Amino acid sequence: MRKTLITILMALALVVVPVGSALADSSVTVNVTATPAFVSLTVDVNTWEINGIAVPGSKIRPSTTYYSNPLGDTTAPATPVVDSACRFQFTSNGNVAIDITCNFANFAGIVMTNSNGGYTVNGATAFGASGYASVAAWPGGAVIFQNANSAKFIDNLPAGGTKKWGVALKTQSDVFTAATAMTSTITCTAAEH
Repeated sequence: MRKTLITILMALALVVVPVGSALADSSVTVNVTATPAFVSLTVDVNTWEINGIAVPGSKIRPSTTYYSNPLGDTTAPATPVVDSACRFQFTSNGNVAIDITCNFANFAGIVMTNSNGGYTVNGATAFGASGYASVAAWPGGAVIFQNANSAKFIDNLPAGGTKKWGVALKTQSDVFTAATAMTSTITCTAAEH
């Protein structure tokens, strides 16, 4: 009797195991998450009146170098550049490190074109401009702001990071022919590092 009972239990166990497998879930779900790389750049101040930081409304002169320096419109930054010598601040609002490039367009009004040679190179109707950044050497760390295709200005700014910066600009060598206000833009573009 005992052998019969053990045999019946073993037979039931063999029957239950395949049935148990047959009753298991026939599908599973895998949750998938994807976080895109996101590049976002902002600047805290988006205006610069050349020679108008210390005294708004001041006029510019030929062959003069001006700085977007809150410490003085004609005051060159020290080396290394300190935050207080920089009018602007970039903020990387994305989730990846970025590189920043800045191009400085020709002036409209009285046309003053970009010499593409940096803040030491001007001409009869041409200005030169360079960017400087906090902690960089001056003038060795300055980057030329061309009309187009400028070199990288800020390298590897981390996500959530900030960088103070400014601009040095040398006006045209010839006298101005009218009092018409000139306007231009500096376009800074971020790309993933």
